[in-house]
Amino acid sequence: MLAKSGVGAHLFDPDDLRFLSAAALQELAASTHILSTIAPNADFDQDPVLLGHAGDLAGLVAAGSVRWAGYVSSTGVYGDWGGAWVDERSELRAAAGKGAARRRAEAAWLALHAEHDLPLHIFRLGGIYGPGRSALNAAAAQAQLGSERASQQRRARQRYTARCHVADVCAALAASMAAPCPGSIYNVADDDPASRAEHRTRARGALEEKRVSNTKLKRELGVRLIFPTYREGLAAIAAGDLAPFA
Repeated sequence: MLAKSGVGAHLFDPDDLRFLSAAALQELAASTHILSTIAPNADFDQDPVLLGHAGDLAGLVAAGSVRWAGYVSSTGVYGDWGGAWVDERSELRAAAGKGAARRRAEAAWLALHAEHDLPLHIFRLGGIYGPGRSALNAAAAQAQLGSERASQQRRARQRYTARCHVADVCAALAASMAAPCPGSIYNVADDDPASRAEHRTRARGALEEKRVSNTKLKRELGVRLIFPTYREGLAAIAAGDLAPFA
């Protein structure tokens, strides 16, 4: 499917130490904008992309070919704030699991920025939802299964949940590419950190918690969210909007 769309697809499997091939690195060398969306493995101390290709990225910066680089992280790096608001200046409190792995990955990417001038931007995303991946789908699946997984039950007890529609995630990335500010970090979340229970109730018709501020994203990059809260996002999905990027 990617090849038919004109996208060059290459195998990358760090679990088996299968990093990018020579052909893939050649395409990478011709790129001006690089975005990493590969999540770190909580069992390892290194970001999988940097584990195999930190030197390659530094070389591309030295060659002057990279104009913009982005790393997709998670609001999970903030850890537990007892429901208080957090912004990009807040302390990162995640001490274990995926949140801590994201913290280490962010630090490694920022080190590459500091040491080699990689024009890096970090995006801390809330939970992504959109067509085919929303509370509507979760509610339908629960109706079929009759129960929720333990992780879903845990999230259901949270008072606040950061989330963002996939179309707004893409808009944020595009806005940053249009107005680069290397070294910047942005929270990418919508305007309403409503609880998962409220979110699910709308779809049908204490733990690590924080409310994530998106003020910097909107102020510096001028992003106007297409779906400022889950209400607009779910309504569009329910109405059959499967192409929110159009």
